[in-house]
Amino acid sequence: MKKILLIKVPTFEYPDDVETTNASEQATFSWVLSLAMACIVGFMKRYFTGEYSLKQFDMNGVAAGKAGSLNEVGRMAIDEAAKVISETDFDVFAVSVQFLFSQQYADDIIELAKRKNPACKVIVGGGFATIFPDKSINKQNVDYSVIGEGEHTFVHILNKIWGIDDPEFAEKWPFDGYAEKLDDGNVVIVPKGMFLNNLEDLPQPFWNPEEHRKLSKVNPRASIPVMASRGCPMGCSFCSTHLAWGKKVRFRPAAQVVNEVMTTYKQYGFKHFDFVDDNITFQNDWFVDFCEKMSHVQPEDLNITFSNFDMRFLNESVLQGLKKIRVQSVTIATEAGSKEMQRQISKKLNLDRVRQIVKDIHAEGLYVHNCFIVGFPNETLAQMRETVAFARELRTESIQIWPAFPYPGTRLYDEAKALGFVTYDEEDYGSLKYRKGGIKSSEWNVEDVKAIAYDANIELNFLATPFFDTESGREILKNKSMSVATNITDHAVANIVSGFLYGEFDLNEDKQNHFYNKALSILLEKDCLFKRYMHMDYPTLNHFRNWMEINKPGSYDLVFDFIETDADRAQLAQVITASQSGV
Repeated sequence: MKKILLIKVPTFEYPDDVETTNASEQATFSWVLSLAMACIVGFMKRYFTGEYSLKQFDMNGVAAGKAGSLNEVGRMAIDEAAKVISETDFDVFAVSVQFLFSQQYADDIIELAKRKNPACKVIVGGGFATIFPDKSINKQNVDYSVIGEGEHTFVHILNKIWGIDDPEFAEKWPFDGYAEKLDDGNVVIVPKGMFLNNLEDLPQPFWNPEEHRKLSKVNPRASIPVMASRGCPMGCSFCSTHLAWGKKVRFRPAAQVVNEVMTTYKQYGFKHFDFVDDNITFQNDWFVDFCEKMSHVQPEDLNITFSNFDMRFLNESVLQGLKKIRVQSVTIATEAGSKEMQRQISKKLNLDRVRQIVKDIHAEGLYVHNCFIVGFPNETLAQMRETVAFARELRTESIQIWPAFPYPGTRLYDEAKALGFVTYDEEDYGSLKYRKGGIKSSEWNVEDVKAIAYDANIELNFLATPFFDTESGREILKNKSMSVATNITDHAVANIVSGFLYGEFDLNEDKQNHFYNKALSILLEKDCLFKRYMHMDYPTLNHFRNWMEINKPGSYDLVFDFIETDADRAQLAQVITASQSGV
């Protein structure tokens, strides 16, 4: 019997040698079971005819239930993977790598696997193998690379390694989209020619019971990812999803998707399902049919979310369908608030249409999360501010706005590269971190863009969000703020918002003081970036300032002034000590 070890590397960034202390570059992380692994294993169970044993390990699970530094968690994940490799016998070592910035994790564990068993065959798939099949296969320890969607390709490679002849499988699932290193060291690359059209023949994902138990224990509200469709024809300049899934949008039968959700709910007890499709409303009739079928069987405690809706396909029938299955929030991606930038990035949304869509969603009692990007090549500072102003005007409950990042494989990368605007080390894939930015221009630099984006995130997610307007919204905001404060420990604004909500609405003075004291201790640290928000005129900040003046005499001036003298620093140390001891 052949033995396979399949590992999913972290979807968070590889540890830096020197950990950033800049809150604007820190990230939160919530472990979600790997859909890629579940799809691969489910497909193997249905279609692979060889005898095998399989061990799965998701390195992301090391982060489950842990708060604080992802740098530390990343190192723990590598150590845990090393332990799994040392304790497992395998003939094939397979690695799933979703993002380019995670590639170093793969390199590390592949080296460990080859030390354990130099004769093992190594198969890698994911973003790096798809975008750079030549670089992937030419890595010293790699034998096969999978290009694009890979369930069937993985089985073909296993058949090839073990000499299994399965003509029925070969006829049903064409074999392309892979790279192979031959025994003589030469390399063969077979480009991706066809993407899967017969999605109805894909089996349900198989969720690892061991990981399910672990995730359920640390996060009972964890969501299970679902993919009902594949493909995107839109061609946005900053996106490379078409390389993995193709441009043609294909759907699984709606009844099959409903059955997958209900089977997973009953078998594993998961109650939250997140659809990760790029274009789930591309066929309105399919989506309306799915919502209708789902509504007839959906238990009261089963919740559904969707990662994205293309506004070109959002209409009254879609919104009514969402209400039928009790969806509370709609995520849209406006990306740019400038007509010219809409054209340049090939998004081509009508901004008046965006305004109307947001009004329509709100009219149905649903929340809106809106996504934006700033800092494209040739974008001006004025156009970036136009995007922020548009986000502010729409007044959605939450936003995300990030610096444009020129990932290889996108048209954005080609444009930035041609202009000499790429700022990261192109040979260091660990440097592909969007929070740190990757583009400059003749008018602005990376730091300018990061500041514009981060300031907008702080203002529109924490200080000026409509979540303040309703009791249910305030509860959502409180949970969100406390989560951020836990995971990004020096996030002063998240602590201030948590304290404000507890003090002003819950009338819980003890918790208010806890969060306000924490915020104050952060603000009194030298070079705290959150000081720049303290002058803003928002109820949350006004409440915090009043609290400081009453409860922490002398701290107000220190928060609002730069610390320049030894005497100031001595006074600062006294205030920090007092703030940490409580009110």
